[in-house]
Amino acid sequence: MGVNLLIKPFWILGIDRAVQNRLGFDAYGQYYILFNFVLLLSVLLDFGIANYTTSNLAKNANLIEKQFSALFTIKLLFSALYIALTLVLAAVLGYDQSVWYLILMLAINQVISFFHIYFRSNVSGLQLFKTDSILSVLDRLLMILFCSILLFTNLFELNITNFIYAQTLGYLISAAISFSFIRTKISKVKLIFDKEILWDIYKKTAPYALLALLMTL
Repeated sequence: MGVNLLIKPFWILGIDRAVQNRLGFDAYGQYYILFNFVLLLSVLLDFGIANYTTSNLAKNANLIEKQFSALFTIKLLFSALYIALTLVLAAVLGYDQSVWYLILMLAINQVISFFHIYFRSNVSGLQLFKTDSILSVLDRLLMILFCSILLFTNLFELNITNFIYAQTLGYLISAAISFSFIRTKISKVKLIFDKEILWDIYKKTAPYALLALLMTL
């Protein structure tokens, strides 16, 4: 709680607010609309997998070897589906093609962010709570650093695109670090396309997905 209270309010009130003031309401307003748009289908990126992982590993940590690869495969499939459907929905709703690239980058940010959450759910399931608390704020901490460079130096121009790039970099590094930590707990990671395993896991995660969907609505 202490770590979160130190980092996340500073991101919201310090960095995000400063970017909004510097860019102006029009530019930031466009970003905010697009950001909320890519959240519409974000339930596909988790489908209850994070909650399921934490719960299942807490009961039996020995499952991490097989479970991680199977769920990682599911997340890759759903991530591809999410990006495709988000772009299709953008076309159906008539979004101008000039903002499609921003929509794509924001959607990719969501994918990386949810992978980071999935990796963290494994850490939490192994009951390594101190490590998980650090990983939970790592992305925001890195984004504070990168966005501060945009705000307070002249190295890069402060605009919406670079603001999104800064978030992408923060998410990427955080996900890489959390994955590296999990990698020390398992011998290998492989894609498992066994239909029976994937269907079984899908059925088990369905209640968690329903919870996520209701919360989104």
